Order: sequence, then C-alpha cells, then structure tokens
Amino acid sequence: FNPAFPLQIYFDVTVTADTCVEDKSFTIRPLGIKDTLTVTLSSNCECDCKDPQDSHHPHCNGTGRVSCGICSCSEGSIGQFCECSIGEKDEVTLRASCQRDNGTECEGRGDCVCGRCQCHTTESGSSYHGDFCECDDEHCEKFQNKLCGGNGKCNCGSCECFSGYEGSACQCKVSEEGCRTLNNTVCYNRGTCKCNRCECKGGYQHPRCQKCLSCLDPCQTKLNCIECLGFESGPFRKNCSVACSKSIYHEMVDKFTIQSKKCQQKDTEGCWIKYKLDQLVGEDHYKAEIIKQRDCPEPPSVIAIIGGSIASVALIGILMLMLIKLLIYMKDIKEFRKFENEKKKSKWAEGATT
Repeated sequence: FNPAFPLQIYFDVTVTADTCVEDKSFTIRPLGIKDTLTVTLSSNCECDCKDPQDSHHPHCNGTGRVSCGICSCSEGSIGQFCECSIGEKDEVTLRASCQRDNGTECEGRGDCVCGRCQCHTTESGSSYHGDFCECDDEHCEKFQNKLCGGNGKCNCGSCECFSGYEGSACQCKVSEEGCRTLNNTVCYNRGTCKCNRCECKGGYQHPRCQKCLSCLDPCQTKLNCIECLGFESGPFRKNCSVACSKSIYHEMVDKFTIQSKKCQQKDTEGCWIKYKLDQLVGEDHYKAEIIKQRDCPEPPSVIAIIGGSIASVALIGILMLMLIKLLIYMKDIKEFRKFENEKKKSKWAEGATT
C-alpha cells in the first residue's frame, strides 16, 4: 500500500481500563502501512466531585453511596446501582456463574448482573439469548443464500423447519418417494429417509440400505439357531424359541426355492447342515430354508471293532508263540551242535588210546 497522494486515515480504537492507569502506551500498526502510531494513556481517578453524604442513597437502591455519579455499594451488595444482594457469596463467585466452561463472561455478548447474563442486542436489532448469551438467530446454515432456505426459523444456530420441509438448512421438501423399496418399505427399515434419500445404518449400502458388505456372515452367526430350529440340537436347544424364533422364520424343505447364498456348516454333532437365508425387512429378520436331511458321518461298527481287536490279539499271540518256538529251536540247534562236537572229541580220544 503506497498512496501516491497525501491520504488521511481514521481509526476507531476502544480502550477499557479495569483499574487506574498512568502513562500506559500501546502501538497501532496497520497492515500494509509502514507508519505506526503510539498512544499513551493516563486516567484521572481522583475526581473533584461534590458527592452527597448519604451512605444509603436512593440512586443506589439504599445500599450504597454516590461517588462522582457512580454507586459505591455497601458490603453485601453489588451492581451498577447496588441492586444485587450477594448474601454469603462474593462477587467472583457470581461472575463465575456467568461463564460457560470457565470461558468468557456471557460469551462477550452481555453483562453479568446479579450472577445472570443480560444479553446485548445484535447488529440487526435482535437479541442474543441463552443462559450465557451463547445463542443468536442469525448464523444458521443457508440454502440459495437464504437463512434456513427461507423454509424455516433460525434458533440458536440451528434451523427449525416449517411443516413440509426438512434438512439442515430446510432445503428439502418432505418426501419418501426416493427411499421406497420394491416391497413398499422405507430403506428396508435399515435407515432413515432424509431429503428423499436413505441415510443407512452402519454397514448398509446406498441407495436403499439393502446390502451390508461389512456385516458378519449370517451363515456363521445364525448357525446355532438353524441347528436348534431344524434339528432340536446345539447350544440353543433348551431355549430355542426365545433365542431364535423372533429373528428367523424357517421351513424344512427337500430342495431350495429362494434365491440367496447357500450356506453349508458343520453342527455340534459333526453333521453338515445345508440352508439358505433371505434377509427380510429390518436388521435381524430372516427367512430360512433348511434341507431336511443332514449329511452325518456313519457311526463306527461295533462288531468290526470287536472282531478287529480279537484278530489283533490272536495275531499278536501267534507271533509271540512263533517267536518263542524259534528261540527254543535255535537253542536246541546250539545244544545239538555242542553235543556233536563233544561226541567227535570222545571218539578221537578213544582212537588215540588204542
């Protein structure tokens, strides 16, 4: 910013002094201009006023005296006109009650009077409101450059839509046409219709919340119910009607008639169960078709086991006998050979003597 001709610039500066000040300075540095302006302030706290001597002046609600036109309150009273009786509380406690989350007093939009916020008016002439003056009715979402789309009322930063409109900015006419499904439900009861569009519950997919790609496989999660409903076995056998009848409507069939994913799972008895699940309206409501016959492994033959055991014992016995006989035979051969050797030695000795 470099004006080519002399230019006079005006600044509006507001300074608030909580206490008396003397020779306090601050500097103004406008963006884009090299020049600075240093302002030095001093306050005249000792006014030469002709004050009335009444310590219970009517101007101060009878609980203070007038000092240079300002009420100086007696102990136990505060306020511009000493209108607040603080009782056992002190002024710090009353002012703290005007602060939200230990923040700014009355959000900087009002005055704390007797521990309650008195809100200022906005630039447009309306008033801030709320316990801490935190609300205004001018900063709601806009649609087509209109506050709340012109179809609602702004209240504390949120749009309150007129009848027949919805949306964060009241930008939509109330309609469920775009959310209707083939069976005439709204989003299959797995979401809500807002602005003529389904907002699905966790995992279900647009446009009408029919499929859930991130949900657990129902073939796994419903196995125990299928086992108890179809074959009266499994963990839910004793309370099957309570645990499963509300979520699964089932039929026992010889072959499938519904078009859905085929499930094949092994139950607690080691049998394979074949079934199909068709998700109905809602999150946990299914129609199930269960094949009547389970594929179970054949139980072992007791006769075969006993016969095999006997045969194994007999075979082991025969082998043991053969082993013993072989050892005896080998021992006999050894003894016979020893006898033969002794016999030969005896004949040689007789020949030598002759």
